[in-house]
Amino acid sequence: MVVLGEQRIHEMLSGLPPVRRAAFAVGCAERLFPAYCLRPEYSPGELAATRKALDELWEEVEAGRSGRHIDYQDFAQELLPDPDSQHHSLDVFAEDAVSATVYACECLESGDVQAAVWSSRREHEAAYQIACVVGRLEHASIEKIDRSPYMQLVYCRQHEDLTILCSDKSPLRRIAHQLRILGQPVGQRMAQWAKQYQVILEKAT
Repeated sequence: MVVLGEQRIHEMLSGLPPVRRAAFAVGCAERLFPAYCLRPEYSPGELAATRKALDELWEEVEAGRSGRHIDYQDFAQELLPDPDSQHHSLDVFAEDAVSATVYACECLESGDVQAAVWSSRREHEAAYQIACVVGRLEHASIEKIDRSPYMQLVYCRQHEDLTILCSDKSPLRRIAHQLRILGQPVGQRMAQWAKQYQVILEKAT
């Protein structure tokens, strides 16, 4: 079992160059994107805006560049679900995906370790919501939730990403490609669970 707390993530990221920190952050955001796409309120243009930001982040990481400002943060405010409007069961995943992408942009621009940690937190929070609803673990202990397949999927993927970024001295283009490929099944599984989450909540209302 792997449990990856924020302090350990911060420690591992602190020893990395800024662009590798950004690679970790965008990996977390990327895996939340499939669930983000499930929210029916988003227009094709709104979906494309986040996809464009993620693609630009990967492009910078693959080139080994950091410090660039990606114009997403201001537009992202319009993508966050309005807390005063009618709540949709998938809003939580949309908020996590948008916020993780914003933090990844901040990490790329500033190299801030904490921004990358916050991106990872958003993936943890999405998995936690799934564990509580899909796994029926709402009243379980934190230890039991951490052992669930929902949290383990995220913890293991993040831990492996950090291990690769800390130990693999290959060109970043190759590493970024590897992280994207390895993250795809995790994002797809999270989206499948998000659909189950939606069905369960809608049945309960």
